Amino acid sequence: PHRTYKPFYTLCSFPDTNRAASSTAQKPDSVEVLKVQGYRMNIEVRKNGEIKGDARVTLTPAVRYFRYLSFGLYNELRVDSVQTVAGDTLTFIQEKDQGSFGVVLPDSLPEQTLRICYTGKALRQTDGEYSLRNNLYWYPRLGYLIPATYDVTYRFPRSLKLVATGRLVEQKSEDRALVSRWVEETPSMGAAFTVGDFDTSSFRRDDRPLSIYSRRNRPKSMRRHIGGDVQNSLYIFEQLLGGLPYHQVRVAEIAGNVSFGFPGLLFLSSITFQQELEGVMEALRGHEASHQWWGNVVGWKTYRDQWLSEGLAEYCGALIAEFLLDGDRTFFQILRGWQNDLLEKGHIGVSVGLQRFGFSKSDLATSDGLRAGPIYLGRRLGEKHPVDYYLITYEKGAYVIHMLRTLLRDFTTGSDERFWQMLADFVHTYRGKKASTEDFKRIVEKHAAQNMDWFFDQWVYGIQVPTYLYSTQLAEESGKYWVDLTVRQEDVPPTFRMPVPVGIELQDGEHRTRLVEMTGAQKAFRLGPFTSRPQRIFFNDFAGVLARVKKE
Repeated sequence: PHRTYKPFYTLCSFPDTNRAASSTAQKPDSVEVLKVQGYRMNIEVRKNGEIKGDARVTLTPAVRYFRYLSFGLYNELRVDSVQTVAGDTLTFIQEKDQGSFGVVLPDSLPEQTLRICYTGKALRQTDGEYSLRNNLYWYPRLGYLIPATYDVTYRFPRSLKLVATGRLVEQKSEDRALVSRWVEETPSMGAAFTVGDFDTSSFRRDDRPLSIYSRRNRPKSMRRHIGGDVQNSLYIFEQLLGGLPYHQVRVAEIAGNVSFGFPGLLFLSSITFQQELEGVMEALRGHEASHQWWGNVVGWKTYRDQWLSEGLAEYCGALIAEFLLDGDRTFFQILRGWQNDLLEKGHIGVSVGLQRFGFSKSDLATSDGLRAGPIYLGRRLGEKHPVDYYLITYEKGAYVIHMLRTLLRDFTTGSDERFWQMLADFVHTYRGKKASTEDFKRIVEKHAAQNMDWFFDQWVYGIQVPTYLYSTQLAEESGKYWVDLTVRQEDVPPTFRMPVPVGIELQDGEHRTRLVEMTGAQKAFRLGPFTSRPQRIFFNDFAGVLARVKKE
């Protein structure tokens, strides 16, 4: 650190060890010591990829005697000065090779607005488009995704277009630049923008405009197709999960192969503007559209809970592919892709174009797969092999959601009403808040009408996956038919329990599904009676459990 010639103190905070936890694996929730009221920023965008920022952060401490603030900032950005609004200069500490910095406060902090001036190369230039190198820390951020309001004025070259989070309230010309002001009155988890030589197409549905920004060489038909997928996704999710607080939704093309969802703004990878891979692109657009709910309307408390956002979004993306395309065929292909990745470390068919979903064997050659750790480890899962973070947080997280849908499903009618009621209740309860894994579990328990410690301990806090070996025998008694099912369970502790769907296809064409609860090393079940002769048995019907299944 830079010399301050003042006494230096190290302060530590530890959780209360006497605090009761509802699960042996659950960790105490983090305590937010600051409330960020809002950000008011002036950002100058330069053609060399640099920005010059003037950020005013209004905050209120939640604890007394607060003397040090720690800000996150992208490592290419350097702080020039930190002041109070009264003009008093404050001491800050920023290491030479780091962006993050600390601010030393002179006295116990009341509600205060700090002014932070900074500069640096925050933008990546690709074919006339400037995208953020770091979508979260291009401005000084306090705490972990603390919701705040945003009022941001951008100054950028007149030849370009800018799209940002929030509502555009003003735009004007000044010299050879454009100046636009974007305001987000609803407390949001973050703000972002991109600048480029864009073509645009606009759509409207239910009084909410949707605008698509793409590079100039993209055909209008592609923007129209993407707009249709995003509009349909938003409409479906609003019917199922509840309305959005954002007045307009914008979609912008960004370079690279990664997409992001911000409040009222979707950054979609340039790949989705270049080619149409049936099912893959619908799922991608559905995933990012659902982030308007998962991650924005409902946030996550700590990095350990981020799987709620990504797992739910990944699953919602698969459902959009089902809704918009060919019924459940594509949906179950996506499920098989997740199964192959998690259980078999990829599929050779991906390499030769025979399978659209999942990774190839070579992609996952160095992956630890399920052994990388439980979902609850969050971003730490990728410390050794980055792909493992995606496998566990996104794909296993999504499969956990599918298993919850299986448990809540009415297999007699095929209704998922309880599942969607559960998710809508989760959105309603934590709208504008950050939820933890335990918060989500309490909502699940409410709708499942049972204690769900066993499920979360196995699938969120644990890493075991069962192998089921089953055999069946048909019995006929007095003109009625029974299926005698024997199941052996391996690769998990004897206490591992899981309801498994068993489908029975009858001679008269009817398909019935029953849930059998498997626990212990071996268990026998008698299914029936049936008035029509069973023709085929589908153990783990609906792909309802993440498991290896073998017939003996």
